[in-house]
Amino acid sequence: MAKKKRFTAEKKVEILREFLENRVSVSGLAEKYGVHPNSIHQWKKQLFEGAAAALDPKRERLKERQTANLLKYHQRKEAALNEVIAELTQDNLKLKKRMGKFERQVGAT
Repeated sequence: MAKKKRFTAEKKVEILREFLENRVSVSGLAEKYGVHPNSIHQWKKQLFEGAAAALDPKRERLKERQTANLLKYHQRKEAALNEVIAELTQDNLKLKKRMGKFERQVGAT
């Protein structure tokens, strides 16, 4: 059985552009590029489904806002975790100092 060909996104766009602009048949493209016709139809479907999102400026702004909000959330969470780490580090140092004093006292008796 022949190994399945993998096409880059750029190559898929090139094939679809040839299909849409030059009106080359799907079967002709399939034969020319060694791809199954169903793959070309699937790529076309994906292209048009993604085109609506790409051309909707509101959706893009919403996505940018969501990304910014997510970034702020993670920055706040990181700051809180850093505070906890600092407190635990201080507590650890205090305990080590106390243990050192305790060991000196026990060793002296």
